[in-house]
Amino acid sequence: MTRLAWMSLALLALIPFQSAAQQSTTSAVMLRFTREKDRHQIYQDATLTLDNTARRLVVTSKERPQSVSYDAVRKIIIEPDSGAKGPGFGSILAGFAVNAKLFRGQIKAAQLVYVEHAASDGTTAAFVLSVPEQAAEETIARIKSAFGDRVVVPVFSEAWEQLEEKQWKSVKKYDVRAVAGKPSLPEMRSDKGLIVVACPVSGGFEAIRTDKPYYHLSARILVNNDVVAVNGPGTYTAFYLDPGEHLLVSYLNDTTGLRLKVEGGQEYHLIQTVYIKGGNKSFLTRHSKDLVMHEIGSLMKADWKVKD
Repeated sequence: MTRLAWMSLALLALIPFQSAAQQSTTSAVMLRFTREKDRHQIYQDATLTLDNTARRLVVTSKERPQSVSYDAVRKIIIEPDSGAKGPGFGSILAGFAVNAKLFRGQIKAAQLVYVEHAASDGTTAAFVLSVPEQAAEETIARIKSAFGDRVVVPVFSEAWEQLEEKQWKSVKKYDVRAVAGKPSLPEMRSDKGLIVVACPVSGGFEAIRTDKPYYHLSARILVNNDVVAVNGPGTYTAFYLDPGEHLLVSYLNDTTGLRLKVEGGQEYHLIQTVYIKGGNKSFLTRHSKDLVMHEIGSLMKADWKVKD
């Protein structure tokens, strides 16, 4: 065989590897979105393809498929998924604790990938993927390689505390209902911190309704033993706190605390996850403003009062 023939064979052998490098596919991801008719958060099986040749990010799914040019992507935010299927309470919190090591391995929970991009009409659009723990490290590395400094990995230092429920047994019961309308938040104040909390509908729950108050799904938020807000599946709430360190407690047949350092003139964005584990329970996790406001766009404002 001539030298030229050998060189041709060698080049042919390289083609599959070059193709693999130019296009990567992850079939284990899920597209996360809120179903409009009932505000229920859906995790739908999907495939993520990063096509470096065509420079397109493609999500193939039964509903709401996505195809976005690399150039249209404005930012990608990656953070642990507090509502992911599969992991239990302990492993979810462990995932948040190691978020600082996201690109150094040791990923202990599913990760959310928030993709913000320019839509065809020039407006800003976004969608969210959930990547399971077993695929997270490799998938995130590919995303980082494709989009570079447009990828943001926020790291939050809040500490979780499991508290004794009995000390809150005297907390009053509250009714909570949803208020329809365009989402709105209080104005920022220079002397206060603004806490914004979204409570998506997950698991087997139904969204809090506008025409009927609920108390058995009223996830109370306590600060210094006082109820400052009440959420339920499918609602959001917001309130002010004085500067300083506060222990925020999510109370729904359990007590899980999140210690938060607050500064005046700053916003803090949380997700309140309601789940079932030996009864209805809940916990708070801190997230990026982009993700929480994306969630709030599909929720209704919580209206709450002491149960009659």
